[in-house]
Amino acid sequence: MRLSKSRGLVLEARDNAIKRKVNNKMKREELIQDLKSFLISELKLGKKAGDIKDDAALFGAEGLGIDSLDALQLGVASEQRYGIKIPIDSDEGKAALSSVNALADFILQAQGK
Repeated sequence: MRLSKSRGLVLEARDNAIKRKVNNKMKREELIQDLKSFLISELKLGKKAGDIKDDAALFGAEGLGIDSLDALQLGVASEQRYGIKIPIDSDEGKAALSSVNALADFILQAQGK
């Protein structure tokens, strides 16, 4: 139990550090790399960041193959990690989740950067 609590505190500290960095105008390139790592860890993709192309589709067999449940999970986790809300049930949300590039653009725009 202590290990789970300490792991949770470590993850929370990491997420807070990332939020601060994003809030301090994280460069787009850094954000893209962070998003790739985020997608891999959050969705347990079993890939390396270098395996994910910036413009590859997130949905479908030709992309990362995420589904609607993954999109919900990403929506919640993105709000916690980046301080933004992705309206996944709208066209805007679907566009934001179309690729890593699109998601980075959405986050930066939502943060007013």
